[in-house]
Amino acid sequence: ISYAVQRDNIVSAATFGLAEATQDPIPSSSSWAFDYAPYEYDPERARQLLEEAGVGDGFEMDIMPTTQYEESIRIAQVLQANLADIGIRANIQTLEWAQWLEEQGAGNFDTFVCSWNGLVDPDDYFYAQHKTGEVFTFTGYSNPTVDELLDEGRETQDAAARMPIYEQINSTIVDEAPYIYLYNPLNIHAYGTHVQGFEARPDQAVRFTETWIGN
Repeated sequence: ISYAVQRDNIVSAATFGLAEATQDPIPSSSSWAFDYAPYEYDPERARQLLEEAGVGDGFEMDIMPTTQYEESIRIAQVLQANLADIGIRANIQTLEWAQWLEEQGAGNFDTFVCSWNGLVDPDDYFYAQHKTGEVFTFTGYSNPTVDELLDEGRETQDAAARMPIYEQINSTIVDEAPYIYLYNPLNIHAYGTHVQGFEARPDQAVRFTETWIGN
């Protein structure tokens, strides 16, 4: 599926071009970015892999976006078209937010579309979503090697020593594709001249601890 996804088209449709297509989770503006991109758009390769998996004639699946985030619906529509090109018949099952959360939490989905935001440390991108048994591991992903690396990353304080740990975590997860990453948004901030002390951060997090309203 990752070989069949046209990420640039998804960026255009979902965010009207206000995002950066990516194949791994950490944005290029972060000092923890790895820019690991093993899946170029290659529908022929996608069809070959489906054939090798014994589903060369394709199959049917659901994509679950939510009305809470309209861009998730637009993402699902582009994915539906991309998957049709390789013989996968995708049905879009759009749910209200409360029902979406209930179905996701119960594991009642084939695939879903959503996002995370306000992430700073590399641990934020991986631990809760991929550590075996964690409450946010909605995909059921479990890899003992990744589990050990995630714990090691939390226990290591030196940034230089943490870098290769998270690089291995990143590449392993992208290769195994429990999630297929699509883009990172280019956040746009608008505020009045009376707002003081606010800074747009390169990690896209929003912090108001040093922000105040002036005269």
